[in-house]
Amino acid sequence: MARSSRRKRRTTLSTPTILNRLRPLLSSKTTLLVIETILVLAVIVTGFWLRLIPWYTAMNLVNNPRLADIPVDLRQYGFLYGNDPWIEYWLANYLYENGALSWLGLTRDNPDTHLFWYPWGRDFTKSSYIFVPLLAASTYWPFSNIMSLQAWIALIPPLMSIFMIIIGYLYVRRLFGPLPALAILPLLAFTPASLDRTHGGFVEKEGITLPFIILGLFMFSEALSRKDKRIAIIAGITLGLPGFMWGGYMLLVLSIAAVAITLPLVVDDKNRLVEYFKLTILIGLVASLVLGIASTFNATKLIPSLAIGLGGPILAYTLYIGCTRVSQILTRTKKIKIPIMTSVKHLYGTILLIVVIASPFVLPSLGLAGRLVYTLYWPLRGLVKFHPLVESVAEHQPLYTAFLGDPRALPSLERINLILFTGLTGALVAILYHVYRKARIEVLPLALLSGGLLYGVLGMAYLLQSASVLGALTTAALIHPLITKSEDTRKTRQRSSEPSDLRRALAILILVAIVSAGLYNVALSYQDVSTRIPGILTSNSPIVTIHNPVNPSWLKLLETIRKELPKDAVVVTWWDYGYPISVAAKRPTLADGATINTTQIELLARILVSNETYSSKLLREFGLKPGKTFIMVHDVLAYNNNTAIYLAQIDIPKSVWMIRIAGYSEANYLEARNLPDGRQVYVFTPLRPGTYQGLIYQILADAAYNLANTNVTETDIRPANVTAVYLSPYSIPGVDVYSKPELKHFKPYKIIAYSSLAVQNTVYYVVIALYEWTG
Repeated sequence: MARSSRRKRRTTLSTPTILNRLRPLLSSKTTLLVIETILVLAVIVTGFWLRLIPWYTAMNLVNNPRLADIPVDLRQYGFLYGNDPWIEYWLANYLYENGALSWLGLTRDNPDTHLFWYPWGRDFTKSSYIFVPLLAASTYWPFSNIMSLQAWIALIPPLMSIFMIIIGYLYVRRLFGPLPALAILPLLAFTPASLDRTHGGFVEKEGITLPFIILGLFMFSEALSRKDKRIAIIAGITLGLPGFMWGGYMLLVLSIAAVAITLPLVVDDKNRLVEYFKLTILIGLVASLVLGIASTFNATKLIPSLAIGLGGPILAYTLYIGCTRVSQILTRTKKIKIPIMTSVKHLYGTILLIVVIASPFVLPSLGLAGRLVYTLYWPLRGLVKFHPLVESVAEHQPLYTAFLGDPRALPSLERINLILFTGLTGALVAILYHVYRKARIEVLPLALLSGGLLYGVLGMAYLLQSASVLGALTTAALIHPLITKSEDTRKTRQRSSEPSDLRRALAILILVAIVSAGLYNVALSYQDVSTRIPGILTSNSPIVTIHNPVNPSWLKLLETIRKELPKDAVVVTWWDYGYPISVAAKRPTLADGATINTTQIELLARILVSNETYSSKLLREFGLKPGKTFIMVHDVLAYNNNTAIYLAQIDIPKSVWMIRIAGYSEANYLEARNLPDGRQVYVFTPLRPGTYQGLIYQILADAAYNLANTNVTETDIRPANVTAVYLSPYSIPGVDVYSKPELKHFKPYKIIAYSSLAVQNTVYYVVIALYEWTG
């Protein structure tokens, strides 16, 4: 009995004993570092795994039995998600086969570049960036016997995301400590907007450049923190490196100018202020020199870089000196006692405010009315006229309309979710608390760039990924003051106090929200990436089923163009599809996936939406030849009982923007309809007095009528003869029917229509119409 009671006593005392023994272990720096490392590695591995899922999906689908008769080299393009990866692959393959120095020869004088923007060709040294293709080409050789170059380049975004997470974590840890850094890791790694452009297959410059952007800000902060000119030089180099990678290098140039401009508003000590100004001018000078070198190889613009990156700090310093002199003179005269005029900070801030208010009206007159102005001044967008091409791009659509009930903006808001609020609040706290109150100037670069991006993303969804990544980092600035001791150094007193219960409660609430958002984002991102299939494998059809996820229509089209069309043939199609046709089918197009020639895209829009007589005239003006010029359009069609109804999911809705870009009136093409559920839709009506019959609609209607024609149509499920065609699912039966067009200048060369889904008596096809211009 005694032995039994001793055992019970020992068991009863074991819990506090274990805690007492663990307490010194948990307070050990080594143990905490090990725990921290394990948590960071867990997040990195999970983030990498999520980003790798689309790559594994593509690897399985390119071997789908439905693609068995497609050439292997064409199937490998199934690893590329979206449009931009095609040109990055083409450039990487060119450098791999011809050497890194061949980049300098990728000008319009090189016949190889005439696959793009017929008949002029494309100067890649002035319209693209070398880093991504050079990285892919120079690292491919160890894997050349294991996978295709398409598969390898598709792996680079997930691999680069590892560096993004690591550098972002180290940067935040340096600024705000380990706990805030650990807290924001789930937002950084798992938020869908952060994951965008870094998942397998999405080979896009922004996602691959982000680690270098964070590194540039890191070095910028270190230079300001240590007031070290050597680190400032390193910061200038790292801030200039994105000039070899992505057009977003201007974000870093702007951050240099923004920091310099803000300095007089947050730094009171004159000597420190002058020292900071000298550092930012040095950083701007070095960054501009690096960008000057980059402009030799890339689309980097040297003059705007100099004007903003170096000119911004110099002008801010000059304005500060001028305000100081004016304030000194007015103070000595004692005749003017207006605080705004006698206070350097107030005078400087007033002038700065006037400049900011005037800038949206001045910049367009200087020719700066592109994407930069479109983003910065989105609240005043109605006052500035932008080209319809800018507004047509889906990534340029505003995010703020989600708060006004716009359902089209809700998916973008969901992708960034919590970061939009914590990031903006964190940027504000960083400036007001860390910079202004605590004089931590090193926080300023991150706070300004993050705040600017989160503001900009409200007006343009293109910035979702950059805003999400940097917004996750500034969220740490929101957490830091809530978990650290508050210090009071006023006069001669120095005291510190532990965080109050209110601050602790608020910190716990925010941490719980971040952890919950992290878990939610893992689920959301997994659902997203597990259903992502490259458009080339689905033929851009939104009708994808579990049992039949692959539609071979687009790959069949590329095979047809490459094998059957003359070597000097030109394919005329909307600019979205220029890359795959030029890269994989090796035939020139009038426009590719870039928007480097607005005039040519306007003419292309007119060719597609004008009547066939005027379209033929425009084709002749391009110097194109009958019999060697082909028009390609496509959309999703539902066939049932001799009736074909286009679901208006691909080219038909895009044709609205073609009409606008062409400068035509939508009223000549569209008719408003009110549905029973209260929605208003626009229907493409058949030819009536006073309306136009665009070439794109005539070809689509003619292709539908030819579905049963075995001479021109290739399909897996042959329908019976079509007797009625509608260009909209909202058409009125018997009223909006399109009769079979009598085309005089175009004839069907090949109609490819493979089914995506068959439900009872309805078959859904992706119809791709390739029509020959006969003159």
